[in-house]
Amino acid sequence: MREFFIAQMDYIFFVYGLSFFLLSITSFFLSRVRLAQPFWKWIAFFGLLHGITEWMDMLALSMGDSVSFKIVRTTLLILSFLCFVEIAREDAEKRFGQICGLWIYAPLLFITLDGGWTLGGLTGINILSRYIFGVVGGLLAARVIIISAANEKDDKQSFAIIAWVLSCYVVTQYFAPKGTFLPASAINQDVFFSFLKFPVQLLRAILAFTLAIFVWNRYNRTTNIHKLETSAHSWVLSSVILTLIILGGIFTDQVGVRAIRQEKQDILRISQGFAAGINTDRVKKLTGTPEDTASPDYQRIKEQMKKMGDNVLGTRYVCLMGERDGKIFFYADTEPARYEAAALRPTASPGEVYTDAPEGLINVFHSGKEDVIGPYTDSWGAFISSFVPVIDSSSRKVVAVLGSDVLADDWSKNVDQHRLMPIFITFLFAVLFILFFLIYQHEQEIRQSAQTREILLEGLMSQLEDEHKNLETIFDSAQVGLLLVDSQLKVKKLNQIVLNMGGQDFFSVVDQQFGDALSCIQTKETEEGCGKTAECKTCPVRSMAEMILKTGQPVRGAEVSRIIHTPSGEHKLVWLQVNATPIEIKHERHILFSLENITERREIENGRQETLRRLETLMDAMPNAVFYKDVRGVFQGCNKIFAEIHGVARQDIIGKTVFDLVPRELAEKYHAGDLKLMNSPSTEIDEGKVQFADGTLRDVIFNRASFVGPDGKVAGMVGVMVDITERKKADELEKKRLREFEVFYKASVGREERILELKKEVERLKKELEQK
Repeated sequence: MREFFIAQMDYIFFVYGLSFFLLSITSFFLSRVRLAQPFWKWIAFFGLLHGITEWMDMLALSMGDSVSFKIVRTTLLILSFLCFVEIAREDAEKRFGQICGLWIYAPLLFITLDGGWTLGGLTGINILSRYIFGVVGGLLAARVIIISAANEKDDKQSFAIIAWVLSCYVVTQYFAPKGTFLPASAINQDVFFSFLKFPVQLLRAILAFTLAIFVWNRYNRTTNIHKLETSAHSWVLSSVILTLIILGGIFTDQVGVRAIRQEKQDILRISQGFAAGINTDRVKKLTGTPEDTASPDYQRIKEQMKKMGDNVLGTRYVCLMGERDGKIFFYADTEPARYEAAALRPTASPGEVYTDAPEGLINVFHSGKEDVIGPYTDSWGAFISSFVPVIDSSSRKVVAVLGSDVLADDWSKNVDQHRLMPIFITFLFAVLFILFFLIYQHEQEIRQSAQTREILLEGLMSQLEDEHKNLETIFDSAQVGLLLVDSQLKVKKLNQIVLNMGGQDFFSVVDQQFGDALSCIQTKETEEGCGKTAECKTCPVRSMAEMILKTGQPVRGAEVSRIIHTPSGEHKLVWLQVNATPIEIKHERHILFSLENITERREIENGRQETLRRLETLMDAMPNAVFYKDVRGVFQGCNKIFAEIHGVARQDIIGKTVFDLVPRELAEKYHAGDLKLMNSPSTEIDEGKVQFADGTLRDVIFNRASFVGPDGKVAGMVGVMVDITERKKADELEKKRLREFEVFYKASVGREERILELKKEVERLKKELEQK
């Protein structure tokens, strides 16, 4: 069995490459499916590059190998495995960003190339690339596929199978070519072959073929609505390809058998011719000992053998052997001149016993019949040899056997070259079938797509009819006016609200200018009609429509005023809020206007604005600073005096808080008072200090009151600031004068009382003197 697989290695490499070629095609088609995962394109690249690599390995067996050819094969091998790494890198980049950028290839390639070359040259690079990129990268790529299966709504099983088959394949890369370093020196392709009795390349080919079939099945399920046909298509593809592979293998093997037979006949015929030219009398004179080297007969025979080796291309050794005591020995042994410089072992000397002679050689001596034996291995190498007996014409006995050795590798290359033709024919049949199958599949998809389109078209038409009815209902039941015009601004559709604006009916305005639908006075009172008068050039609705037709950009929330002609014949100013959107109908741009009559709201707004202006005028006329805030403490308005106190414009105060206007210590005090008022409707009067814009700190009285909104909750507060600085100064001055007057008064009253006391004392003294 081992010899059978060795003989079939070229075909195994062919099947191996064909399986990956099929995987590349199926993955490529799957990558083009809408919303397909990005890793399929990399699997397609991997299949193509790896398939080419295996076919080049096949050619190396048939055509021979060289350093440059090995470099090309190793490069393609690395590039194919890098596709696995790219699948994992792209997935990691989505998760972690630039931390997993393209830079990651630099250290990985350096380790592989430098380390591999150091450990074992090109073979070392081949081995490390399988370990790093093939095994590790492949398992990470399989993990990405398994994760993707979790996001599938259906057919998760096919994803899981593809991931597991891919994992099994990449694990086989651990059985790399035999190397000089661990683990390749202990676990390699040779060990696999010896243990399981078949090459690991056969297992890889089976896994690759299985992977291609499941990927094709996945493609069919993605693009084919009829799931039962999908399974049938996959089985047809796999069955026919397998049949072609089996038939091609049988054909190739038969061609190889014929090539072996022909090669044996050729080498045997040549050897017979040379054996016939050897003089048996000279052979009889040889003793089969080292002394023969001095014999002229020995020199003549060796010269004849040397010419044979030089003249017959492919011959490695030519020897003349004899038998003595059941042992085979050499009379003479030669090698062509082209091999003498590169000989690893010298030729056998006369009389040397052929200790590792191939089985069957002794039968040539005994039977006298020529034979081709091999491949076999002896101490000189591995050979295919033809052995022709040299028979004495008189006694008809075998006096010697002429052997012609061809290197087993050269023999295998010659046979494999004959096997290339049936392999190539098998390849052509496989490619033709794949092309036929793809064309058939494409036609089926077109037919199915047409059927699908018909079904979808019927459903779409039904859906469009329902949507049209729904749109009609929505159009007519809209709470705003809807007006549809074409690129010529002619009315195509409008609802009742627009008709009610001018008291129109549908048939009087359809296919007319939009001004007719809006009852514009230019339409009603001029002969030119809508769009023909000078006033129409400044019409805001027309300008808006022309801009939309030119730019394709919608307009939102525009407010325009129009004077319309009412059904009673009066002119009325109407305010409209306009939203205009461009839409495509039958490849022509239309405009859908949404018109809302906001005249009443505008009048209310104008009244409110007038009230606000009056309020502002009233506040500005007040001699004191006035302000009001919302419930958050944000200023909503003030008068000029309040703005001047803080040295800013009125509009710069609105939207600010007290913390934006005064120092924080004062702001916190004011804010605390505001919060107290916001808790419940109330009024508060207190006195405090305010820093004016000129930097002076002035005394003021705050009159503040909170007010409620329509919901009965506090909505804000109003405040009035009265500057009492001058009044307080006047009060202080008055108090000072009163104090001074009181002191003066007290001083005046004390002096008069003292004078009275002195008068009384004088009177007393006078009386005392008079008594004396």
